[in-house]
Amino acid sequence: MEICDKDNNKIGSRKQEAGSRKQEAGSSNDELKILICYHKPYTMPNNDENIFLPIHVGKKLSDLNLDMQTDCDVNGEECDNISDQNNYYCELTAMYWAWKNIKKLYPNLKYIGLYHYRRFFAFDEKEFFATRIIKTENYIKNYKIDPEKVMNILKKDYAIINSPVDLPCSISYQWPSWYKFLKDAIYDKTPDYCATFEKFFNKNKYASFNMFIMKYDDFVKCCEWLFKVMSAFDEKNPKRELRINGRLSEVVFQVWFIKNKIKCKYLNVYECFDNTDGPQKTYLRNLMWFIIRFGGWCLNNFSYRLLKFSLNVLRFARNTKGFNFVKKLKGL
Repeated sequence: MEICDKDNNKIGSRKQEAGSRKQEAGSSNDELKILICYHKPYTMPNNDENIFLPIHVGKKLSDLNLDMQTDCDVNGEECDNISDQNNYYCELTAMYWAWKNIKKLYPNLKYIGLYHYRRFFAFDEKEFFATRIIKTENYIKNYKIDPEKVMNILKKDYAIINSPVDLPCSISYQWPSWYKFLKDAIYDKTPDYCATFEKFFNKNKYASFNMFIMKYDDFVKCCEWLFKVMSAFDEKNPKRELRINGRLSEVVFQVWFIKNKIKCKYLNVYECFDNTDGPQKTYLRNLMWFIIRFGGWCLNNFSYRLLKFSLNVLRFARNTKGFNFVKKLKGL
């Protein structure tokens, strides 16, 4: 049975455009590969530069045949994988596959990245008050990146990740129960990361989605640490919620970046929705993310300014007779 996307384009006939497990390692741009995670048929981006590698995540849990690389095989044979954990690990099953297997297909690989089937880095467009730039699915067909521009960033020892989102509270306050298990896992397995973990989880912003483009050597080191922590978290967490590892790893991922002093280039993300949404829904989604980002930014800055004002009032009172007056009142 042939699988088609919603524009009736046969995915099988397009796998050479989008990349597949049968591509030869000696092809152009074999030093840079960006995995694009799919769990269903969807429009694929322009791949003239042979950079993108579509990968079917959660293949062991699916009867679909998307005719692309899967997260459980290499050249048609089963390999080291966690594909059956996709309900919990989400796009991390693609990361695990790449960590353990991608060099078998691309031995000259130096840089690696990860996209979602409807999320792509915006290299030429930026929104200050929004991390996401909403587009329709049609936009994906014409999406392409300039390899030279990407390589120029990476060769300066930068990793590319998406712009962080502002929260109205600290990360640890948002996920209190999961925070405890995650903290215990890091303390047990990698205690040298504890201080960085505590400091970062007390902040109120982080980059979501687990999207990145980085050096392959750094990617391997990051995966060694990340999956060790995630495995320990699974042991300590008595109730496994769906997508939990994927969500928490978005934050834990950045702890590794900070601890290892990885410089980051922050980019907005194109998020593409069904063509049936139309321009009005697209506009409303952009407006929604603008309000969320701007609201978070205002709350954070208001809290900071209020704290700063309060401290200045206390300093003023301490250095004036007002402070002595308060002491006299307390003595009454």
